Amino acid sequence: MIDPALEHDFTSSTPWALSPMVSTMSYIDHQRIDTSPESTLRGNGLKSGMEAFPPESSIQDQTSELFKALRDPPPSAPSEICFNDAAERRSHFSNAAHRQAFVFGPSDLFTMEFCYGFLEFRPKLVIRFPGGISFDLMRYWDGQPVRFACCERKKPTNDQSADDQEPWGRIFFIISFEPYEA
Repeated sequence: MIDPALEHDFTSSTPWALSPMVSTMSYIDHQRIDTSPESTLRGNGLKSGMEAFPPESSIQDQTSELFKALRDPPPSAPSEICFNDAAERRSHFSNAAHRQAFVFGPSDLFTMEFCYGFLEFRPKLVIRFPGGISFDLMRYWDGQPVRFACCERKKPTNDQSADDQEPWGRIFFIISFEPYEA
């Protein structure tokens, strides 16, 4: 499987696919920052010794402060959560119960490296899967923008089923790919 946490509906009037950020991003650097008004007035809220934002080079997975975002930390919770590598983090967070144990908010600063290893843009737009399977996407693409959006997952309301509404809520940012003709 490419992404075990992926949910999608390609038959919808607006086709969509959602995958949790913590289980999808290639690399994540997580820091807990001070968002108090006093800290905001002093500067960027980063603790002393932390790197400035944005980073000057490619990031590495840094997840030692994730424990601070645990919803109900047990008394024996470790003082840090470290995964050996990004693959271990992605595997851990592909489990919905593991993701639901965490609550992220304004104090959580994520620096992520956005890349999608299966897409190639040159010499032509191709998606390559493990095992030598590939597809020329230009053959199937109608020229509409392809968007990657970071958003909250919307919870169904009591009077609507999950099938009656779009699955996304508040949008934080969008990365859009559109055809460009020189």
